[in-house]
Amino acid sequence: MKDLVKRLFIAMTCLLVVLSITTGCSSEKINNKIKYTVTFYSDTDTVLKLDEISRNDSAVPPTIPTVEYGKIFTKWDNDFSIIKSDLEIRPICESFVGKDNVFALSGAYGKTSDYAYMNFSLCGNVCLSGAEMLITYDETALSVDSVFNEDGDLVFNTATQGKIILNIASAENILGDVDLCSIKFKLNEQKGEYPVNIEIKSIYANNDEEIMIPEYNLINGTVFVY
Repeated sequence: MKDLVKRLFIAMTCLLVVLSITTGCSSEKINNKIKYTVTFYSDTDTVLKLDEISRNDSAVPPTIPTVEYGKIFTKWDNDFSIIKSDLEIRPICESFVGKDNVFALSGAYGKTSDYAYMNFSLCGNVCLSGAEMLITYDETALSVDSVFNEDGDLVFNTATQGKIILNIASAENILGDVDLCSIKFKLNEQKGEYPVNIEIKSIYANNDEEIMIPEYNLINGTVFVY
């Protein structure tokens, strides 16, 4: 009789363990099926992208938004690397202060081991026909894959680890408020925020009267790896 009771107790214990494991697995599966709405907006509250994202997954941002004249996009206002609720995400933009702030670098986003694109822009009522620039960045997290001008042509000249010399040249003056080039970065497996700096070495124009030399010669941007 005692043996029978003992066997029944062991059998019931095993059954409870199995049920507990099964219930846990079911709960995990249900939890993973939960989806949340993630909405990316422009600076004028236009919906740029709307996705249904599973719990704990990452959202993929839209192309860097165009913002109103006199501003530059720097980053998104919410983290979207691990989604745990419905989320509204809007761009954070910086205003240019003073007419001499004519260059800008956009923020850039990308997943680890993927690519991120950063735009280098001429902003304002100015023009130039060429410039020589030195781009520096964190080589432990980034490498420059390529640099393209506004027409999609490859434009970078001399590259060394962590820096690149870039020449922008045109037969005619380039009018202000345009992307001079797009920098394609290869990202490694490190998540984080990594600075990119462009130092203006020289600027020239076919019509010297129309060129505006900025008061500073260092432009800063950030690559966000998630």
